[in-house]
Amino acid sequence: MTNTCMFCTIAHHKMPAHIIYEDSSTIAFLDINPYSYGHTLVIPKIHTLNILTATDETLGHVMHTVKLVSNHYINDCGYDGITVLSACNEVANQSIPHLHIHIVPRKNDDSLSALSDVFSQTHSYDLNEGEQILTMRP
Repeated sequence: MTNTCMFCTIAHHKMPAHIIYEDSSTIAFLDINPYSYGHTLVIPKIHTLNILTATDETLGHVMHTVKLVSNHYINDCGYDGITVLSACNEVANQSIPHLHIHIVPRKNDDSLSALSDVFSQTHSYDLNEGEQILTMRP
């Protein structure tokens, strides 16, 4: 953990976040500036810059969690699909220098028509209403 990395502080429960899923290697939590209701970030608990610098083991753990959470959203929460994205390095708009994968739950009738629409604007949602639906239970 680095003392200056916001995602490290979330991963080690030193900063609040609405956690959707957690295991020994990863944590998934709701984004505070969501593109859609349920917009989730999946991060490794170990600090690593992005998918280009992650070990295969770390990346495997992260992608396993992405798959679990994504299937949960489709199978249990009524979403029709998901958009998955990870930016690598500042030039690609990586905003936090810690590996994170965005899961953006999608509905057939949502207002986002393409991947570019998903990341061109943010939307306001009350994350306190209904967020328990999104949280995975063991």
